[in-house]
Amino acid sequence: MLNSKEINKFKLVPGRIRRRREANHVAEKPRQNDTTASRLVRFFLTSTLLLLGNMGSLAADSPSGTDLVVGSIQIESRDIFSQQEAHQAPILLRAMRQGMNGLHVNTRRWVITQELLFAEGDPFVPEALAETERNLRSLGFLNEIQVTAIDTTDQGRVNILVSARESWSLNSAVAYTLASGGNQRWSLSLSDRNVLGYGFTMGAGLGADKISSFKNVWFRKRRVLGSRMLVGGHFGQPVYGHSHVVTVSRPFYALDDTWGLECLAWDSLSHSRYFLSNASTLGSDPTQEASLYADLPADRTGIEFSFRFRLGGSGPVTATELEADPPVDRNGSRIWRLGAGARILKIAYRTGDQTSWLLSDGRWADLSSLLDPGQPLTRTQGTEVFPYLHLGTRGRHWAQGRFVNNYGSIEDISLAWLMDLKLGPNGQAIGSNTAAGGSSYRAELGLIRFLRLGGGFLRLQGAGLAQTGAKENRMYHYNVMTGWTRATGSDRVPWLTRIHAEYGQGENLAPNKVFLLGLDRGIRTLEFDGMAGDRLARWNAEQGLVLPWTPLGLFKSGAAVFYSGGCAWWNDEDRDLGDARHEVGMGLRFGPTRSSRAQTTRLDLTWNLDDFSAGPVLTSVTRGTF
Repeated sequence: MLNSKEINKFKLVPGRIRRRREANHVAEKPRQNDTTASRLVRFFLTSTLLLLGNMGSLAADSPSGTDLVVGSIQIESRDIFSQQEAHQAPILLRAMRQGMNGLHVNTRRWVITQELLFAEGDPFVPEALAETERNLRSLGFLNEIQVTAIDTTDQGRVNILVSARESWSLNSAVAYTLASGGNQRWSLSLSDRNVLGYGFTMGAGLGADKISSFKNVWFRKRRVLGSRMLVGGHFGQPVYGHSHVVTVSRPFYALDDTWGLECLAWDSLSHSRYFLSNASTLGSDPTQEASLYADLPADRTGIEFSFRFRLGGSGPVTATELEADPPVDRNGSRIWRLGAGARILKIAYRTGDQTSWLLSDGRWADLSSLLDPGQPLTRTQGTEVFPYLHLGTRGRHWAQGRFVNNYGSIEDISLAWLMDLKLGPNGQAIGSNTAAGGSSYRAELGLIRFLRLGGGFLRLQGAGLAQTGAKENRMYHYNVMTGWTRATGSDRVPWLTRIHAEYGQGENLAPNKVFLLGLDRGIRTLEFDGMAGDRLARWNAEQGLVLPWTPLGLFKSGAAVFYSGGCAWWNDEDRDLGDARHEVGMGLRFGPTRSSRAQTTRLDLTWNLDDFSAGPVLTSVTRGTF
């Protein structure tokens, strides 16, 4: 049941409504429980409307027993910096803030309106306000969002204020990273997540990664032409080859949406790292720590389509149910989505007649043995057909936090399990020819949940893949991660404690499923892909302090000291967890507060405890959880 604090989140009294700012529930338009027949009718009707080009959302049923309806809706969009913030700043900073306000085009009113989960005249559902806030935050170009019931008339009409502050959505990014062995990466990009206030994302960039230089462009648009459809694309041009990805989908914009679909198509030709065990016939030393690989040209083409519909279940708590005695509590209720999909993937390694390739340790080796039956290259090369049953579930219990995933911005934390499962056949009987075996079945699973623990948030996350069948087909891959984050002290300059750990294991892994450990993934004193294998363990403990300064009024800053450890290895190598690398470091943390780019930047000096005399390694990383 709701406790007294939760009951009083919404005070409904004649003439006004007061809403407290601590909503922890998912908000939805309610709908009555549908019969199976009515759901089928709605499904076929919606499909017909889609084919005819009508992408409008399906109206939710009105709840019974509530006498409050949505009245007027006010939308208030504020500049990046208020006039007071601009005028009180020093002259140069004032000019910068005024310039940012002047150059930035505020979000169009209709862009915000189309994300609302309620309209004038709809039954008033308090939880719809909280979920609308989450939807608006997920856009990435609005901050300080408040969706508030501000007044109720004598006629039972609830007036609502939607308030948001604009973010600087034009981002220019320059990144440079020098690894301990001298390898370097750099990139330069310019993007806008809210082009001219239309909610349209567009960007372009160039740079050099671990294999070659590249250039790319990308775009993304929600609700194309006022519909429920999302369209996106990414087009890259490495020195050798190309990379094209196109997405067309109809997302679940709300938990109680009736149906959703997604279609993804890709085509790429590029050098891909094919990792090998140091204990294999191609290795030179089974005790060697450094990863062993060859860069092979790979052609990947594929398409994936999935369609799911909501199975039903309890809707959100209405205003009347919230005021009932005892009040209705649906924190534990779940939303289930069931559907089907298919993935067709073709992989071809363009080795031609060449058999000798340069390995990462400087040796030339004959790789023709990788084409023998049962070898990884044979298992992955060819066409894979995977039709699947697609099942997902979401919960309605949410909380708000800070410094959990990002650095300073408000985050929406799900306190219920999120699960996604794909299950189906992928053997020769349905067209696959990637292995010599007969029938085969495949399962892919993802799980994540946050829990309140010890004054902070505990993160539980896992992903797995398993494939059955003949020996040539069998493989598995899984990794689990847990982390605990806690902020203590004052709200302005809290101490941040972060403890994380991850373990992964697999067998007969495809090249893109190999576990990698390096600069970009947890160990700063390694190369980018410093260790590789079918086993992985890593951990990190960090104590940080949020600093009271906000550079240029744009970034939340902090300082931290940390210890990290980890190892990746092949099961047949003469290595194990006892050969883990250990390191200590200190650094700065930056998180944007007025920008649409929410990634945390980590600038660190790190010492390898196994070779402390080598001196510190300077790294700048903007990816990964830890």
